Amino acid sequence: GNANDRSIGIEIAHFGAFKDPKEADLHYIQDTKGIRLNPDSLAGTSAENAHPYPARPQLFEGTIHQEHLHQRDFTEAQYIALENLLISLCRSIPSIQPRVPRDSKGKVVSSLRDESKGQSVAGIVGHWHVGSHKVDPGPAFDWDRIEKRLQEAVLVPNID
Repeated sequence: GNANDRSIGIEIAHFGAFKDPKEADLHYIQDTKGIRLNPDSLAGTSAENAHPYPARPQLFEGTIHQEHLHQRDFTEAQYIALENLLISLCRSIPSIQPRVPRDSKGKVVSSLRDESKGQSVAGIVGHWHVGSHKVDPGPAFDWDRIEKRLQEAVLVPNID
């Protein structure tokens, strides 16, 4: 097929976002420390021995492509790994700007972005921004955290 020379795709493992809040909790259980991924759901996967707690404990909900969805958060380890990867990409490829798509009110855009021919792509987007049939990373994804961390790390001179 044709290569996409305008973006870099990053996959973050997650069970997904669902219309029914009960479905969003199918892979989670409550233990003495709070809500966590169910070990049975992780058995045999690369996440089998991972820290199983969402970074934020609440069930999130939001509308993506006019579809109301529910989702548990990603883990702290996933956010840290993604932040480190995105920081490296933004520093290595300056045309990737440390920003996410926001509307005129400052909210993260929850719909398809304009993909007109020749339109510049300069920031961090979710799958839902480029495909009307996609809803990932979902309503739980902490866009504010990612953008803040990127801007702190990329816009400040690298003194590592």
